[in-house]
Amino acid sequence: MLGIKRHQFIRSGKMTTITKEPSATAVIQSRRLSIFGHTVQRDLRAYNLTLNEAVNLAQNRPLCRLISTYGATHS
Repeated sequence: MLGIKRHQFIRSGKMTTITKEPSATAVIQSRRLSIFGHTVQRDLRAYNLTLNEAVNLAQNRPLCRLISTYGATHS
């Protein structure tokens, strides 16, 4: 397939060039950002938080766990 033999070692960067497909890292990053966008739209509105408030909250692990547990049991 693509003129590549099974025993050949080809780095992922070169494979990306050969196939003209985006790298796995780029695909994963794109999907993570998409999921993040959905999370922002739904969850931040539900908690009435700004993005900066959510970032600060996420850095306070005990408080974040408390709020996420409360939200999961009282939605």
